Amino acid sequence: MIDLCIETFELDSAPDFWTLSYVWGSAEFPMPIIVEGKKLEVTENLYDFLDMFHPLNQPISEDFEADPGVWYWIDAICIDQSNLGERSKQVTLMGRLYQESVATIAWSGPAGERSWYAIPLIKELAEGFQETEGIEFVREMLWDPDNRAPWIALDKFFRRDWWSRVWIRQEYVLPKGLLLGCGSQWVSGREVIDALDCISEAINLYSGILNSTEGPPPNLRPEEPDSDDEDASEDRRPHGLIMGNPGLDGAKASSRLVHSFFKGVKLPLWKLLDEITDVQSTDPKDQVYGLLGLACDSHHLVPKPDYSLSTAEVYATLVKNYVEHYKSLDIICYQAYPKNLPDLPSWVPDWSSRTNSVNHMCTLSTDAQAYQLRIDANLAHGEGKPVPYCAAGDSVPKSRFSADLKELTVSGFVLDTIDSLAFGRKLNMEEFAIQQADESTLTSSESGGRSHVTPMSSEQVRDALWHSLILDRYHGQPVGAGEDFDEAFDTIFSRAAAGIKDPASFFPDWYEHNKSFVIHGRSLEEWAAEWLGDGEVPKEEEGIGENARVYTLDIASVMFYKRKR
Repeated sequence: MIDLCIETFELDSAPDFWTLSYVWGSAEFPMPIIVEGKKLEVTENLYDFLDMFHPLNQPISEDFEADPGVWYWIDAICIDQSNLGERSKQVTLMGRLYQESVATIAWSGPAGERSWYAIPLIKELAEGFQETEGIEFVREMLWDPDNRAPWIALDKFFRRDWWSRVWIRQEYVLPKGLLLGCGSQWVSGREVIDALDCISEAINLYSGILNSTEGPPPNLRPEEPDSDDEDASEDRRPHGLIMGNPGLDGAKASSRLVHSFFKGVKLPLWKLLDEITDVQSTDPKDQVYGLLGLACDSHHLVPKPDYSLSTAEVYATLVKNYVEHYKSLDIICYQAYPKNLPDLPSWVPDWSSRTNSVNHMCTLSTDAQAYQLRIDANLAHGEGKPVPYCAAGDSVPKSRFSADLKELTVSGFVLDTIDSLAFGRKLNMEEFAIQQADESTLTSSESGGRSHVTPMSSEQVRDALWHSLILDRYHGQPVGAGEDFDEAFDTIFSRAAAGIKDPASFFPDWYEHNKSFVIHGRSLEEWAAEWLGDGEVPKEEEGIGENARVYTLDIASVMFYKRKR
């Protein structure tokens, strides 16, 4: 029987302690341990860790040697999980606990699925990529037949449940040191980050190979199923190993946060909620609470976590605090589908369901790197303050929330009437919930009212279209008054109309899907015939210039606001 002692300390004067990061797992079959002479039931995953490494004061790895008698903080033991008030209070301390601990032990679970190959491969990738020219080392690792089994094991390792927990993001980013374990094998957090850099190079190389006739490198080809394995079909991934692995994507996102924290830059909570997706939590409130230790503005948006509130109340309160703190309604433009919470108001994003997100927040760039650069450049505006967006000038929203947070009332202006709508690419329309407000809910001032559709010239329609396709953004920055993309627009539009499929361009498919899209009573195809006239038909081999290429990429970023995560 595992027998532990427990003691309470003030965090400011606590002795050296370690923290544990692990997957709670199913509570269906609890396992008993003894704490201060009393029986406590814990999940099987935690029991496996305690059983394998009890007593905990033994050295686990040569990288991290704990002193005899060292203390450990383990949430399931140190927090009374039946006491909602204690859980709520402890959430506000989680960031400090992981930051001030000696190091964090990240336990991914017992050995299995050939994990004994995965950890050595991570170490080899980290060391080799640092000591060599990089790309040649990666190429060798992808083609050497002796590395086939380790790559398969690595793909399975990053699909473990530990990587999909929302809480592991701060447990991975905040500690002074991290020791990641699988069975009896261990690797340092630094080695994981270096290995991820190497894997990113492998994916870049792999992506280029996919566009050639050579096919995927041998070590990243899908694993052949075992005829005796009922679950073998899960490993038959048509694009090979690693690509699209959600755990790997999450690990890379966490590593980017490590780099940001190293530079002293913390992201706002609403940006973290957009960046960190495909994560799981037992309690949907933790989709927000699990990120508070990483955010620069959590004390404004979620000043007092409260597990006694419903999930809908937690999410609605976050929106209310965002609107009041940032003086912006942008957050109601962020949506996730499908919505899992039936009692959630339409204006509140459902952060419990973030596999599909539609992000139309003006203050939130789709390019994380470009966003971070703008945040760095705008620190003078206030810690984490959204990049200024000037459509409303200096005005602030006039909004009112009902006491029960079921209704949001705002005042505004009817500026124009939408002529028609087109979608970025072929989508399942059932994923969208387009709601039309009743006329009775819209009020106009005596001098206002609905505007009439003003006729537009052919040139005005063309100008409006090229502006709309990139949302007035070039390289993520607002298009200046003097910038003209007529030539770039003509290039890609004429090639799409001629049926030319330019590599890596989504615009030809968009045009084909939307050529019947009606603008001011005429289809896009009819407008194209007028704009292009009897001009020279473009040739496929001519290619496109730099401005047109960047313009195409900016169009692609708009088309993929609907992102499968």
